[in-house]
Amino acid sequence: MRTVSIVLIIGMMILGSTAGALATATDPGGTFWDDDGNTHEAQIEAIAAARITLGCDADLYCPGQVVTRGQMAAFLKRAFPISSASADHFDDDDDSTFENDINALADAGITVGCGVRSYCPDRPVTRGEMAAFLARVLELPGGPERFVDDNESIFENDINAIAAAGITLGCNAEGDHFCPFAPIRRDQMASFLARALHLSPLPAAQRPSFTVTFTGDILLHLPVDSAAARYGLDSGKKYDFEPMFAAIKPIISAADLALCHLEVPLHPDSINLSGYPAFQGPAEIADAIVAAGYEGCSVASNHSYDRGVTGVFNTLDVMTSRRLGYDGMAYDSADRLAAQMYEVGNVTVAHLSYAEWLNGLKVPADKPWLVNLIDPAVIIGDAERAKAEGADVVLVSLHWGTEYQVDPTANQTRIGKLLTNADAVDLVVGHHAHVVQPIGQYGSEYVVYGLGNSLSNQLWSAQTTDGVLVTVEMALRQGDWMPRKVTFTPTWVQAGSYKILPVAETLNAGGVSSSLRSQLLGSWKRTMERIYRLGADVSPTAAP
Repeated sequence: MRTVSIVLIIGMMILGSTAGALATATDPGGTFWDDDGNTHEAQIEAIAAARITLGCDADLYCPGQVVTRGQMAAFLKRAFPISSASADHFDDDDDSTFENDINALADAGITVGCGVRSYCPDRPVTRGEMAAFLARVLELPGGPERFVDDNESIFENDINAIAAAGITLGCNAEGDHFCPFAPIRRDQMASFLARALHLSPLPAAQRPSFTVTFTGDILLHLPVDSAAARYGLDSGKKYDFEPMFAAIKPIISAADLALCHLEVPLHPDSINLSGYPAFQGPAEIADAIVAAGYEGCSVASNHSYDRGVTGVFNTLDVMTSRRLGYDGMAYDSADRLAAQMYEVGNVTVAHLSYAEWLNGLKVPADKPWLVNLIDPAVIIGDAERAKAEGADVVLVSLHWGTEYQVDPTANQTRIGKLLTNADAVDLVVGHHAHVVQPIGQYGSEYVVYGLGNSLSNQLWSAQTTDGVLVTVEMALRQGDWMPRKVTFTPTWVQAGSYKILPVAETLNAGGVSSSLRSQLLGSWKRTMERIYRLGADVSPTAAP
């Protein structure tokens, strides 16, 4: 086991004196997985503690979904002392889960339905209708005119009644609009019910979480090395790559764990440098990687064996001398089996790395452990071993796919889905295509198929200047760490300077030439289209 420690207090893992005040929440993060940070979360917790809601599925509340008339009946039946149904009032609710609740409301005179012998159980409830339901169940008297936008609503009196009772504050900051015809969401409904029942909000302790950031290929062509030598003339270093990473350093450093993909072998003395087709880069790139805020890198690639056994050992010597974590190459069989572990606060994160091939080269038969090659059974076995050795989270980096092809190959899709279905694998991140590939989402799991180029001299095509920085927030869900939020930052490599520019942030900072602006906007457009090709629920960190 190779371990790198990162000092961090994750979320509210150390609850201290707040724990007693939050005793109603059985776990940090509260009852539901999908309402963290929601404005109405404390009210959702309040109605959950009162058993007014059971959520929408397992540990989900579905806060953004609209409330249906059937769900409204269930909310009211659980919240108020309404007797069970004694008659069947409607013909269109026979297949509804909420039929008994609907009939109970009808018995109590709280609803007359939506038509003759009809209740419309699947129809969304508007805010005006919600006001009527609450006014009737609470038997509220009317109130003074409150809102300017409800004069055309048949529920105006009910709206004024719940406003007078302090149940609604309106739908805008000024408090003079109610939005009577807008559908009511489940999170909003929680706040209305909590106010109607005078339930105290129950703030939930912050859910434990941490962020991990990945970037694309670091591919050191000789022109990139030459630019680093020029920067070194100013800094006094033989090669200085730090200016190339300066613009993304704030993003990298902000992550709790940041991992790069080093695609080329390195020489400890920075000699005998070479580019395509058999690479060898200077050791100073590792210094820049550290300075940018990375904790480690995946190092399995099609170029891992470009310099043979010595090249593998030299690269690992450079990494270990800079205290950079690595996986994908190994000194020996024991090193091969020792997953790279990172201690992120109280969480142990394992990082595994594999390549699809070695450009026709083969490692010696007596040293099969030199470079990890992709074999799903082996990867799953490695991930399971890492979990058995104490890893809470296992991240897998794969150097795979077809160069310059945006859409994942059939093999990428097959392996990606296979690994996300494995209990021991928590996230799959890909490299090698040198163009940005989509992010795939399979249930609650993600496959980042290809991050494009982070740093290279592949300037002959616009698309090979594109990269993407992906940040995944991992959060604790019922005892397991899972991706909760995925964000991305499109990047672009500038010719000549080889500076890695975060596209939106650079544009928003201003002061760019019209030519640079045009190139950055083109890069933004390409990356956005490609990231979303598979419809994943992800979002950019900024927009130009």
